[in-house]
Amino acid sequence: MALDFPSSPTNGQAFYPPEGPVWIYDSTVGVWKRNAGTASLMNKIINPSMQISQENGDTISAASAFLGYYPADQWAGVCSLATGTARSYRSFAPLINSNYVCIDTTVGATLTALHYAANRQSIEGVRIADLGWGTANAGQVILQATVQSTAGGVFTLRIGNAPLPPTRSYLKEFTLAAGVWTEIVAVIPGDTAGTWVTNTNLGMIIDFTAGAGSNYRASGVGWQAGNLYAGPNQSNLLAGAGNALFVAKVGLYADPNMTGVAPEFQVPNYEDDLQDCLRYWYKAFRMDGVVNTTTAPIVWMSHYVPMRATPTRTLVGNVRLHDISVAPNITSITNYNSNEFAHSLSATASGFTLGRPVRTLVDGQTANYIAVSARM
Repeated sequence: MALDFPSSPTNGQAFYPPEGPVWIYDSTVGVWKRNAGTASLMNKIINPSMQISQENGDTISAASAFLGYYPADQWAGVCSLATGTARSYRSFAPLINSNYVCIDTTVGATLTALHYAANRQSIEGVRIADLGWGTANAGQVILQATVQSTAGGVFTLRIGNAPLPPTRSYLKEFTLAAGVWTEIVAVIPGDTAGTWVTNTNLGMIIDFTAGAGSNYRASGVGWQAGNLYAGPNQSNLLAGAGNALFVAKVGLYADPNMTGVAPEFQVPNYEDDLQDCLRYWYKAFRMDGVVNTTTAPIVWMSHYVPMRATPTRTLVGNVRLHDISVAPNITSITNYNSNEFAHSLSATASGFTLGRPVRTLVDGQTANYIAVSARM
């Protein structure tokens, strides 16, 4: 099929056919040249190699029919099952020299209409604003990942919009041989329909689906209307106990020149990766304050980095409050004054002396801390 190039091009003019790659006009030789570059190097995935796991480390979640567990920062194992149980965790695969996240079954599940299981990444709207999705100028993206299943079958990559539940779903099926790490690549046209959030709220979810009931399965692939986890050929990995779906090395890249070529996957510097993750969740160990009341002193700290939104705080384990002479356990915390840059809270405990400085004191920091969360 002939391409309908512009009849009077200027030097460097780009021509975008219905499907990539883009062509660039070179006036020095009077010809159109195919642009053989790659997509943008900027990865929109947070913690793409799963090297950061502040909350749970390599701890395996409890088996449950309803998961919302974070095996790694910004990566959640999610499921809703009528029968059977699943669990989520992070581990390391020497063969691919990478961490991975996993969802597996402990008791085989029969998936009824409204049930599913997946490894999920949630992406803030500001990270996808440049894509222009939901407009006539929606840009193409490329997603790459390295995946494995303990059982062979057909699985689905799903991209959905927000707020949840999605009203738009992109579905890409991929076939895995049992026990073989496989790189998958999806060239995804921009979505010109639907609403795509571009502020600091949830903008996009990416699911690697292990199984989905009939209400969440589409009759085709590509862009679909509705909250759909899987294509028509999706396998039910959860049917047998011990089955697992592993996901590693995930990249999502804008492809404005429609090259259709993903860049080489890069593991971020650990420090840079951690900075990105701290925007959404961290453990607070050290907060300073004053005894303005003998039963509920005020303590405060700046966040390590500006957070996505004003966070919630949850007391985990036994955190003590020390005013030089006494150090009782905090029994509860309530918000005093907080925003995305700093926070202060009222910490309930007893036996303090009015007017003294006070600070939090933790013993065994992996188990005792204040969880600070701006997750979506």
